[in-house]
Amino acid sequence: MRRIVKGSIRSILATAVAAFGVAAAAITPASAQIQFVSPYPPGGITDIVSRTLADGLSKSLNQTVIVLNKPGANGMIGSDYAAKSAPDGKTLLLVAAAHAINPSMHARMAYDPFKDLVGVSLIGKTGPVIFASAKLPITTMQELVAYAKKHPGKVTYGSSGVGSGAHLVGELLCQTLGIDMTHVVYKGSEAALIDLFNGELSLFINTVQTWAQHGSSGKLRALAIGSAARWPRAPDIPTLDETVAPGMVADSFLGVLAPAGTPAAAVDTYSKTIAAIIARKDVTERLMDYGIEPTGSTPAAFDAFIASEAKKWGDLIRARNIKPDR
Repeated sequence: MRRIVKGSIRSILATAVAAFGVAAAAITPASAQIQFVSPYPPGGITDIVSRTLADGLSKSLNQTVIVLNKPGANGMIGSDYAAKSAPDGKTLLLVAAAHAINPSMHARMAYDPFKDLVGVSLIGKTGPVIFASAKLPITTMQELVAYAKKHPGKVTYGSSGVGSGAHLVGELLCQTLGIDMTHVVYKGSEAALIDLFNGELSLFINTVQTWAQHGSSGKLRALAIGSAARWPRAPDIPTLDETVAPGMVADSFLGVLAPAGTPAAAVDTYSKTIAAIIARKDVTERLMDYGIEPTGSTPAAFDAFIASEAKKWGDLIRARNIKPDR
C-alpha cells in the first residue's frame, strides 16, 4: 500500500469514602477531588464524553471531579501522566482505540499500558464508516473492490495519520480483500472532506456522525460500516460483514482506566457507577448522537477486551509492516 502525506447507581458519600479506603473524617474538598484525565484536546468527542462522565460521577459520588486535558502523541502523554499518578482512587483516564494500538506502533513507551493501568469500564463502541466521493464511479463496497482491483493504487483513502484507527481499517480492508489503496494523511477531517467532495480523495474513513452532517449533501456515499450490526440511526448503511468481508468487525472504542494499584474497591465502585451513568436515557442519547453505542463492562472484562484489541491490531501492524512517522 502506498501512502501520501498531505497537508442510577447512586453512592452516598460514606460509601464512596469507604470504597476509596479513606476515613470520612479526613475528607476535605481538596482531598476528595478526582481528576479525570482526557488525553485529547478539548472540544472533540473524547472530551465531550469525559465531561459527561465527570459530571455524572460528581453527582453520583458527591465529590468534585475535574477534567484534565493532556493531549499529544496519540493519547500517550495523558496516559503516561495517569499511569504515573498516585494509585489512591483519585485518578481516572479515558482511552480510545489508540491505547490498544500504540504498543505495536512504538517500540519504546514511557509507560506500560498493560501493567501500569487497569481497566475500570468499557464505555462504548463506534463503527467506522467507509465514505466514498460521489465522483468515484462506484456505489457499493462490491463495486469498490472490483474498481480497486482493476486500478491498483488509484483508490485513495484519508486518515489523521499513520497508525490511526482509520489508517488501520484501510490496511485491514486491503489485507482482507486483496486490494491496493493509497493512504493519504490529513491534519484534520475538514480538509479530507473538502478533497472527498471535490473528488480529489476517493474514500474517507470516519464516524457515523459525518453521515448525519453531510449525508444529504449528495457529495459522498456511505458504502459500509465496520460495526457488528447496522447503526440504528443510519439503518441503510450495510455492515462490512454483510457486503464484502464476512465476520469483519473493525469498530473503535472508548473506556476508562485507573493507575495500577488503585484499590479494587474503588475500581469496582467507579465501574458500577459508570455503568449506571451510561444507562441513563439522557446520557445514552448523547452518546448515540456521536455514534457511540453505550456498553458498560466489569473491570476484568475491559482488561480482556483491551488485550484482544491489542492482539488484533498488533497482528495487522506486523503483517503490513506499518511504521510510525519519524
